[in-house]
Amino acid sequence: MNAANAFLTLTSALLICSAIAAPNPHPVHAEIIASIAEAEQVDHHHAGFLFKREQYLSTKATLLSSQSNSTVDGGHWIDRRNGKLIVAIKSEHRHRRDLSTDPDIEHRFVARSTSDLEDLKSQVDAAAQKHQPTGVTWYVDVPANNIAVSIWDIKRNNTNTDVFINEVSGLGPGINLIHGSPEIKPRFGILDGEELTSANFMSCSMGWWVKDGSGADLLMSAGHCLKSGGHNWFRNALLIGGNTKNNFGPMDWGIIHVDDIAAPRPTTQITLHNGKTLKISGYGRAPIGATVCKSGTTTKYTCGPVKAYDATANYQSAGVQVKGMTLADVCTRPGDSGGPLFQPDPNRPTTHAIAQGIVSGGPTEGCANSIYQPIDTALTDSQTILITSTD
Repeated sequence: MNAANAFLTLTSALLICSAIAAPNPHPVHAEIIASIAEAEQVDHHHAGFLFKREQYLSTKATLLSSQSNSTVDGGHWIDRRNGKLIVAIKSEHRHRRDLSTDPDIEHRFVARSTSDLEDLKSQVDAAAQKHQPTGVTWYVDVPANNIAVSIWDIKRNNTNTDVFINEVSGLGPGINLIHGSPEIKPRFGILDGEELTSANFMSCSMGWWVKDGSGADLLMSAGHCLKSGGHNWFRNALLIGGNTKNNFGPMDWGIIHVDDIAAPRPTTQITLHNGKTLKISGYGRAPIGATVCKSGTTTKYTCGPVKAYDATANYQSAGVQVKGMTLADVCTRPGDSGGPLFQPDPNRPTTHAIAQGIVSGGPTEGCANSIYQPIDTALTDSQTILITSTD
């Protein structure tokens, strides 16, 4: 097992006092607790402790992000094994006197700082721009302190890809080649009673409600859905509106203008497909290792940890490269595209969520390790504002 997956090691160890009463999981958290229990091979009682600890550490990680120094720090993530917030420090700075003494933080000394990793990824990006490889995905793997390059070996017969792999292999020990990864494809599907459908029978999932500069209501979904699905989109046979704009490559977002007479209106709530909903308190980026969840019309409500940010993926079937994506171990299937990715709000986890992104794609084999368009960059690029709940 490589270091990228080290924080998902199957274990039950957690430094939490046994005298603390076991949490009584709120119905909203049932899927989160189940996903943690499965990943860590512990019972649901223990998984409840893990989730409670994770929410606490997520709050600390948010504060830490605002204080980080990219030339010294190597990133940070939540380690479920020991219930700590791991902060990576470049080895040459191990004797600094200003390192945190917080008992919830564990320092690990690494070869590369965040700036070093970003520079290395820029070199991989440049090699990809030059050689135009297919069948590969790459991202900054913070826990492993390297650039992970996943190669879809199955049916690969592309000289450009081989040249690309040879070039990035020569960039040094900061490159980790992962062979045999399943191909990643966009997650749109054919009409099967799905919630968001187009006039030409494309089926995807509802995403986030946003507003443009004029205050008009817009629905944000996956760009590949809107690009392939045409102009008019419907929900339960009721017209939502027209496709006004989409970006599929290098991003994956699209916005639908909501007609004044259309029945669907902004709800500022996320459906969990179990009769429960979460209100939207804002948007951001959860720390690596934190649990996030998605809502989609195919696989419904599923959860898992964030694995990486700033991932680049080549959707070989669509001939499109997407950049700056989020990689999370959350199950998705065709038809889930456009659905919201979110983190339960650490301050109000039973009622509110923090928007994280939009379902973009996933592997052809299995349903985890999916790709998401981050909501922050989608809002900036589309010049829209996320509609949040008022309470």
